[in-house]
Amino acid sequence: RKPFNLDEALSRIDHLFRRSDAARDLGADSGEIEGSLAQLGLPDLLQMLSLNKRSGRLGLSRGEERGEIHLAEGRPINAKAGQVEGDKALFRLLSWADGTFSFVPGAAVTQKRIFRGIDDLVLEGLRQKDELDRLSPSVPSGGRFELSPEADPLLAQEPAILEVIDALKAPRTLAELLDLTTTTDLDAVAALLSLLQQRVVRIAQAAESSALAPILDPTEVHAIRARLFRGRQLEGSAVAKVLLLGGAQALRRVAQEVPGLALISPEPAALVSGFGTLG
Repeated sequence: RKPFNLDEALSRIDHLFRRSDAARDLGADSGEIEGSLAQLGLPDLLQMLSLNKRSGRLGLSRGEERGEIHLAEGRPINAKAGQVEGDKALFRLLSWADGTFSFVPGAAVTQKRIFRGIDDLVLEGLRQKDELDRLSPSVPSGGRFELSPEADPLLAQEPAILEVIDALKAPRTLAELLDLTTTTDLDAVAALLSLLQQRVVRIAQAAESSALAPILDPTEVHAIRARLFRGRQLEGSAVAKVLLLGGAQALRRVAQEVPGLALISPEPAALVSGFGTLG
């Protein structure tokens, strides 16, 4: 509609051309297709894959974050974002405004966890994103949440609230809480805000300071575990290399506080020299 900004008009035309090119590529039985989510948003991309009834794995990447959506005949059957799967993961991925995507065609090889149609999923995902953007500023930033000792959580009946209460039997960060609950991120945040207002939940109190703080706090342990098991099931075991920067005192402390750590000798050479290659 006039009057219009010429730069904006040209940008929209360019966007339509990119969508047209992507639709042509997705409609062909070609190999892997890659692109930028800033140029072709995930809702448009999913609708194109649906219209062309494509089957395969849509991998998503944004910085250190990874996600994937599995499709069969154009219908999403499962999604993964970090440790969560299903609708919850797909709604989380739909909030990504930037990053890259890579579609690899092939038969779906994952358990079906999504049962909604593509239009319903996209509309609900965008609605939840808008609601989360509205609620998120009300959530206290930083720190962890815990149940208030004097509160009576048994009065709560809503499934989302009961699930949040169960997850907060131990202090949790917001990210940990969202990953541990099966309800959507929007429902979990809304339940958390309700419990904070009722004073059933509070900001976790700082523990009495001791001579030495923990080597890793729970948030850091969670981050390391999530990175280690990225893209894999949490069952079983995995191997990781951890680089420790510090002197002899730091190495002795790690040896004492990490259960099951086997040193290559009672006094490695690094302890004698003060610093060096540690095994």
